[in-house]
Amino acid sequence: MSASLAPECNEVKERYDSCFLKWYSEKYLRGKGKTDECSALFNDYKHCLTNALKERGIDKMLEDAREDHKENDAANMRRGCGTKSDYQSGQQHWHGVRGFTRLKM
Repeated sequence: MSASLAPECNEVKERYDSCFLKWYSEKYLRGKGKTDECSALFNDYKHCLTNALKERGIDKMLEDAREDHKENDAANMRRGCGTKSDYQSGQQHWHGVRGFTRLKM
């Protein structure tokens, strides 16, 4: 598992990572886990990280970057990952959950 962006959140992140990996591998992948049992730990980590970003002034930089790129994000959301016509014309090939990939011509 990797360290948190904020060292003071490492312990909380490690607890969440351990919980999530156990739930994902032992329950979700076997069709037994319908809900994420680790959401409370995730919220604890998110709270810790949010506070650390605020203390360092990074939260404002993130807000500014998101605002600056809002138009690009909206355009990319409209575009999607491929269209039915792209697939039918042979320009893309469907790979199930991995999505579309370009075919080599």
